[in-house]
Amino acid sequence: STVGIYDQLFATRVGDGLLLASSLDHTAEAGQWVLSRLLTWGKEEVAGKEHAFPTTEMPVERLLTFAVARTNAVVPLNKDWHFKLDPQQEGEKLGWAAPDFDDRDWATIQAGRMWESQGYSYDGMAWYRKVVDIPKRKKDEKVYLVADGVDDAYRLWANGKAVAVHGSFTDHDKTVFMTKTETDITDALNFGQPNLIVLQVVDLFGGGGISRPIYLRIE
Repeated sequence: STVGIYDQLFATRVGDGLLLASSLDHTAEAGQWVLSRLLTWGKEEVAGKEHAFPTTEMPVERLLTFAVARTNAVVPLNKDWHFKLDPQQEGEKLGWAAPDFDDRDWATIQAGRMWESQGYSYDGMAWYRKVVDIPKRKKDEKVYLVADGVDDAYRLWANGKAVAVHGSFTDHDKTVFMTKTETDITDALNFGQPNLIVLQVVDLFGGGGISRPIYLRIE
């Protein structure tokens, strides 16, 4: 068998300081203890340059290349999506992505959880629809739809406009189940008005759906 090795802590010197990066969960009590120990260790390392670890050093110019745009707001979208299975794969032909489609008789489902955990033992295609308001004051900012994981692939529409495809509808090796995907939907939005977000999701086998958190990032 193959054993995978995943880095959980990283440290390198940057200028007169120390850069620490962690992929551990620091929200629980044990994680908070580990975080306090890391901070204490970091201060000791900065004060004691004679320490041998870390042996690596990153130029300040290199660190600046990792800079990202400031996030001004995050809008969670996990709650209460309109949901319908599409075993015949006819939803696109029937206009299920269109803003004027009447989805009032669809079921309600929560994102961030497999659809199997919500009563749907099913592999195949299904649709999620949700209306979200974005204030007019945000019209000069960029809006991204971010999905932390969709099992296995999805097409995305905003206000009836097809804006992206993530993953493969036929090749499970290209699943985005554990992959964060981001789509700039700014140009498809109506600021100050209701906006329709639609995901056409395909689950090839196993668990399915918007299985991890989904949200808007505004910057």
